[in-house]
Amino acid sequence: MKFKRITLLLLLVACLTSLVMFTAACKKGSGNASDASMDETTSDSVVTSDETPDSSDDSTTPDDSTTSQEPDLILITGVSPNSDFLLYNNNKSEKEEKENEFADLTRTYLVGDDNAFSMKPSVTFRIYKAGEDIPEPYNPETWNYVLNVYVMNGTQYVLLEGEDLTTYVEAVDAENCTVDFTADAIGGSFKLEVYPEGLTAKQLTDAAYKQTLEIKVIDGYNVYDEKELSYISNEQGSLPENAPFNAAWKAYKEANGLTATVNAAIILHKNMVVTTDDIPAAYFYSDDDEDVTPSDADYDRVIGTMKDRAGIYVREFGPNDSFGIYGNYFTIDCSKLPLIIRPEREIVDEGSTFQSHSRLIHFQCEQVGLNDTSSTMQDVNLIGNAPKEENINKAGGMIMHKATNVAFTAYNNISNSFIINYFPDITSVNYTIDSCKAYDAFDCLIYAWGAEDVVIKDSEIIGAGGPAMIVDHVDPSDPDGGTPSCVTVINSNIHSYITGQEAWFNMYNAGGIVAQIVSLNAGFQPFGRSFVKTRETGDGTLFFIDFVALYKSGEAEAVSSTKISGKFAEDDPALPMDFGTYTHPWDNFQTNTMASMYIEAVLGINNQLPIFMTSAGGMAFLNPNVGLMSIDFGTQTPYQITDPTDLIFSGNQLYLYYSRMALIFNYYGANETY
Repeated sequence: MKFKRITLLLLLVACLTSLVMFTAACKKGSGNASDASMDETTSDSVVTSDETPDSSDDSTTPDDSTTSQEPDLILITGVSPNSDFLLYNNNKSEKEEKENEFADLTRTYLVGDDNAFSMKPSVTFRIYKAGEDIPEPYNPETWNYVLNVYVMNGTQYVLLEGEDLTTYVEAVDAENCTVDFTADAIGGSFKLEVYPEGLTAKQLTDAAYKQTLEIKVIDGYNVYDEKELSYISNEQGSLPENAPFNAAWKAYKEANGLTATVNAAIILHKNMVVTTDDIPAAYFYSDDDEDVTPSDADYDRVIGTMKDRAGIYVREFGPNDSFGIYGNYFTIDCSKLPLIIRPEREIVDEGSTFQSHSRLIHFQCEQVGLNDTSSTMQDVNLIGNAPKEENINKAGGMIMHKATNVAFTAYNNISNSFIINYFPDITSVNYTIDSCKAYDAFDCLIYAWGAEDVVIKDSEIIGAGGPAMIVDHVDPSDPDGGTPSCVTVINSNIHSYITGQEAWFNMYNAGGIVAQIVSLNAGFQPFGRSFVKTRETGDGTLFFIDFVALYKSGEAEAVSSTKISGKFAEDDPALPMDFGTYTHPWDNFQTNTMASMYIEAVLGINNQLPIFMTSAGGMAFLNPNVGLMSIDFGTQTPYQITDPTDLIFSGNQLYLYYSRMALIFNYYGANETY
């Protein structure tokens, strides 16, 4: 029996010895990091050991006592993506609620070259303390990691070593698990592999103990903190209203150690929740403001609210500049930011109606006309502070993105709860919204103000307090014709079901106009078509118009009677609807001369008659005493439409030219419900 015990003890010691992989008397370690492939995991334990102190010197006398300290054993019991990369995996996944699912789930993870990128995994440690039989959780202060960098060579990844590594990598920090890429890496595809030091030979062959991430390196700055979003701003906004905020941002950056110069892009690596702490105090009213006094009628409400006409992240572009915001499927959440209650810095009664002009992001170029600017925002989920609801105070929310004479492409973004999501402003260069989802705006989802080339492609634009889009012709009365807006829609769903009871309509006293428009639907229903849907409620029937767009004069905030130009085309190369005037007055070109002739002919009969056109090319006007009518161009004689195959009953959109405005509705079958 004694022999068996000795044998078992020897076997136990041998087993423990075979598992001890390295000594680290003072080494402590921890983890938090990432994968993006992203295998989560692990199962088998890894044992490590604290270094054993030296035993007594050989020269001791028999009377000297010797001591031997049993080493602590540290076990690595799990390696998995850190919380941000778990979130990345979740953000990038398919969702039951499709509004929360990105349109394109195939995008490569992007990393910037301006600063180090962190990929530290989450590592679980346990420790057997000397003399203890049960391991305890262990949270070492530091730990080293192995970080391998592979470059895509043809169709395979090749491990970078020696000079090849230094060509693409400026520095690797084994403790913080970061890699800093050189400018030579820009445009290249790489794979990063990371694991904690001290794995056994067996564990090194187990993919569960390694985190990998395939990336593409771009010119840009890696953002890990909400305050770093300030690098979007370059403190050069040319508008006079930007001046005090330019100075405030410079002081804020200096106070918070934000010293980098970022010229090309920012890249997100976590979800961002923006609060007032992440923005200079100058954006919010305080007792220190000259225009705030205790005697103000709104004094109890105004302190801490946002100032109107404030652009938070404003970037001034030179004529050849470019800039990008790349989200890696992460979120910028601004729902905690306060609303505006002083429109144009003026005191108004609580509950007053007004239009906010503050912007979350504003790209602008002082040079007017065509230029070589380019900007983009991709793979970002943006949340604002002004959802579509009956609370009139939400009119004090923010515009999400505005571009003034800067070419812009939005790709694969989700956005909701802004007063306006996308705002192309006085621009002759392209503004494209591609594969984006925009929802739930207090005002409208897209506001084009003198924007000549707006393209909406493969996108969902759904749910506003007013029309889904407001499209303005700026300065239509000018001798040169001003600047009309032109919108092309390709393979996209644009919807905004409204009743006229929404806060937006109340703000402009326009609810009665909706009721008048609904009454015009009677001319279409006998022919099986309708631009109205109904819903039965306990209080009666609600009538909904699916209000795609309102084309109007930029001189008016809502209803106007100024003659305008503009273009709407669905699914190029469909015949565009230009609402009867010129797309480009300066070059005397009309996209639809027949529309112009028809409108002018009807207005010659009676300038109060509502005129309808369809995306299929149908044209008609409504005589309330007769019904739908048209004009024989040969004889200039009006006639009643009785043919159910007339083109006025075909198409997906119905255009109403009314009071010199153009309203676009989605066009349905008769008696459909919502």
